[in-house]
Amino acid sequence: MGDFIYGKNRTESENRDLRNTTSFETKFLNNTLRIKGDLTFRNRDFNSTRVRVPVPYSTQEGKMLKLETDMNNNIYQVDQNWKYLFGNLYGEYEKTIGDHYVKGLLGYNYEQRVYNSSYITKTGLLTENVDNINLALGQNTTATAGYNKYRNVGVFMRANYIFKDRYLFEFNGRYDGSSKFPTNQQWAFFPSASAGWRISEEPFFTVDKKIISDLKFRASYGSLGNGNVDPYTYMDLYEIKIMDRLLNGQKPSYTSVPKVIPDNLTWETARTANFGLDFHH
Repeated sequence: MGDFIYGKNRTESENRDLRNTTSFETKFLNNTLRIKGDLTFRNRDFNSTRVRVPVPYSTQEGKMLKLETDMNNNIYQVDQNWKYLFGNLYGEYEKTIGDHYVKGLLGYNYEQRVYNSSYITKTGLLTENVDNINLALGQNTTATAGYNKYRNVGVFMRANYIFKDRYLFEFNGRYDGSSKFPTNQQWAFFPSASAGWRISEEPFFTVDKKIISDLKFRASYGSLGNGNVDPYTYMDLYEIKIMDRLLNGQKPSYTSVPKVIPDNLTWETARTANFGLDFHH
């Protein structure tokens, strides 16, 4: 309550976010062949400074004292930065030859994120109006930091074939790799396929179009990968700390047994199958 009434404690934060996406498209062979690409860059910074000052109090008239501890005589500074890079490059070919329609796509994508952070607490404020960590004496200083980096790459493809607008086939595939997994588990292939039969386009289908204008039987089966895990999960991570006890006049550093590593950590695969009958009237 004293901190609130005194009104000198404060927290100032700043969040900056820069994002840019650049793309291009080129066409060849009378627009049957198209090459497309895009590149996205994002840089985000978060900075925060928190100041806790000693609170004045009085036990007798005319005499002011200050309640001063490490908890309310410090400046705490947070700096976080995220750098994100994402790009796609792919080409697609599309052609109709008589009753045959074909379309194919082949591409490559790249994703990278780097995270850096630092957290510093410094005691011994020189003045109540401190706005920089250098204006603290630092009798007791603690500093920690964070860092991680990951990269994902993938090759993706799609092929379509339609005959007489009756028989429809599609194949999709992704071959993905991620630095989040062990070397022998980094890559996985995720295929999917679908087929459709437009019964309403067959010569034997004589139902009035006003009743059923489109009748299609469809079926599909496929797999999808998920690599949403924290970087370095598959590695032994040792956290180094400083002991609270003095040994030979010093506080030695120590570490502890790391967390249990998941066995055979790799891509999560979800498989789905679908069958259906669509009709419109």
